[in-house]
Amino acid sequence: MSAFADRISAQVLKRQVSLFACAARMQALTDTEALHDLRINLRRLRSLLKPLRGLPACDQLQLHTAQLGKLTGPVRELEVLVAELQRKQQGPNPVEQRRQRVLQGYLQTLQSDQLSALWHALDEWPIQWRLAERDGSLKRVESKLESRLLKAQRRLIDGLADPLHDWHDLRLFVKRVRYNAEAYPKVAKLDGASQKALKQTQDALGRWHDVLQWLTLGAAETDLGPCVPSWQADLLSAEIATSKALENLRKMLVANE
Repeated sequence: MSAFADRISAQVLKRQVSLFACAARMQALTDTEALHDLRINLRRLRSLLKPLRGLPACDQLQLHTAQLGKLTGPVRELEVLVAELQRKQQGPNPVEQRRQRVLQGYLQTLQSDQLSALWHALDEWPIQWRLAERDGSLKRVESKLESRLLKAQRRLIDGLADPLHDWHDLRLFVKRVRYNAEAYPKVAKLDGASQKALKQTQDALGRWHDVLQWLTLGAAETDLGPCVPSWQADLLSAEIATSKALENLRKMLVANE
């Protein structure tokens, strides 16, 4: 295999092993970060595969990672809420009934068609990848890799320059560029300061997104009412921190061009 094909194959295998380990941790209930780590590995696998779109092997595996990510999103959001309620020392009832829903979500994930389909796709991927190399498809996709990554970076920079750009969209752009840079560091050509700024911005946007979600829930679920005043203050702090992080990231990425 070519050096490029070897690198991609090794990264997919690494993600496959990590995903197996995360699923085992969820099954055994060893810790509260197993689902989070599973979703991070899904995101990294998607970021590895998406710039290679056009190859049936990558498109199919990317589709299955996206479907599992969609399935596990609500469970992860509930898991984060449980941790927040525990931190705020809410009574056992709001925490426990939601924790049981999280555990049920673990079980549903482990028994899901989406997870089974992903395991199958990962098993089939090496054969399809070798076939793609044999028929010359990898060369065509590799030649487009740099332009695709730089296009994603430009889209993020343009979004950061627009003060009215939706922060939910920016959150997705930031994740995409950050994980693209991790998957293809030599192609993405982002310096250490820019990559650090990407992580800080992702964290800030994640906090803002979480608090916004909790306030929405607080308006609908009465047992969360006592938390609403605190979350309103948290939202203001999160908005200030996010604005600063976004501006810093914009400067970093522009300087890196």
